[in-house]
Amino acid sequence: MTLNADGDDRIADLLAHFGGQSANPVLSFLDAEGLPFSIRCGARWTGESFLLKTLPSGPGAPPGRVPASLLWHHHDESLEDQRSVMLHGTLEQKEGRHEPGAVFRPTAPPVVVGLEPVDVEALFRTFNRRSDAYLERHSLQPPQVDWEALERIIAKVRAEPRTR
Repeated sequence: MTLNADGDDRIADLLAHFGGQSANPVLSFLDAEGLPFSIRCGARWTGESFLLKTLPSGPGAPPGRVPASLLWHHHDESLEDQRSVMLHGTLEQKEGRHEPGAVFRPTAPPVVVGLEPVDVEALFRTFNRRSDAYLERHSLQPPQVDWEALERIIAKVRAEPRTR
């Protein structure tokens, strides 16, 4: 699968923020019974897919090729400075005695949080579009906002002394 012209390099560059090839992402998928299953695993990027070193055997092992995700994430002790990269794709058990494990193949561009600049205007356009679609889908009118009352509340809060 080609993510885009620089997809391979982009994935490698993003993973560098999490320790590169030595980082252990969280693999998530639905198990053989259809229940969610997550495990931290070793994953090595080959330029097209990830070779996974750790997979459960027995009832937890996914059958055949299944939708899955790989998540690399970081946060500090106070749960701030959060950064993550998630890849959606397929998980497939490798067959053969010499190379146990599985292969994860990305099927969509990476979902990145905290590593790249955010286009706030585009984000709010998306929020607005989704809000409008929700209201229309449920035959609802936008709520009426008493802007004068809101301005009075803001002015009152700003006038209060800060105790911090």
